[in-house]
Amino acid sequence: MSTSGVVLILIMFFSFALLFSLKSKLAFDTKIGRWSIFVFALIALGYFIGVRYVYDVMKCAQEFHNGPDSRWRDIYLSKVLLLDMCPLMAVLMPLSIIFSKKKVFAKVIAPITIIGAVVTIFGSCIWDNVSPSHFAKYLFVGDDNNRAYFMMHFLSMFLAVWVIMETNKYSFKNMIQTFGFYCLWLIYICLTSHYLKIDWNVTGFVPNDWFDPLGEYHNMYLLWKLPFKYIVIFWYAIGFACNILIIHIKNRSLARAKRKDAKRVEFQKRNDYSLATIYHESDNAQYKQYFSESYEAPTPIAEVEINNS
Repeated sequence: MSTSGVVLILIMFFSFALLFSLKSKLAFDTKIGRWSIFVFALIALGYFIGVRYVYDVMKCAQEFHNGPDSRWRDIYLSKVLLLDMCPLMAVLMPLSIIFSKKKVFAKVIAPITIIGAVVTIFGSCIWDNVSPSHFAKYLFVGDDNNRAYFMMHFLSMFLAVWVIMETNKYSFKNMIQTFGFYCLWLIYICLTSHYLKIDWNVTGFVPNDWFDPLGEYHNMYLLWKLPFKYIVIFWYAIGFACNILIIHIKNRSLARAKRKDAKRVEFQKRNDYSLATIYHESDNAQYKQYFSESYEAPTPIAEVEINNS
């Protein structure tokens, strides 16, 4: 791991530590929580459009002018059409937060957003050897071929973790919606890349993404050197399993927190009952003490008659 990679990990660690420490204040049922994630989503979307997407559109037009069969033509056309998963999530995640009060769609796509960001950041970004003089540019702008490479994935992952942290548990309906989104997304990628003959940068659905040294998933291919159709099934099955795992962890953590809340409420009730009993017995004791001190028993009649005689 490079020195710049260590710095990137530290940036992420302190950012997520701050997010978790402010969990109660950033809840969606509070005004500050709703406005905070709304503003953050606007910043993330504006950053993606201004730093990356406009640049990709201009480069795509330039590549079409240079020639229709270049490799970079396919890459930038794929970026403009959002055929790569992470740029697509960088658009859908903030949009679903901005235009949805309940954040239902953001909740559905949050796990896949986290998976894509983790794979890219820990599989590529932290291994890039960036000189200190170029680190600030790499962090906020990226290089010419991969604009906003780190920051785009980091902002998307930050929003996705925020959404998962503050929304309710995943229901069976949410899981069906997640699976449905996967299917629609894969259909869009396959049909678009097939009819436009795009052979690069298609989220692993073309051989060049795996087998070419410049392919976006070539490092993953080196881990398991499988034929094309098997390697796609293998890694996507792992990705879907990780998606289910994130949902499971989320639901288990909520269930654990609910049990703790129930125990705390029961403990509080027992304490309140015990205190009420103590106060009640204490009041009775004080009353009995006061009654015994202020009350004098009457003198028996026989004793009075004897004294009078």
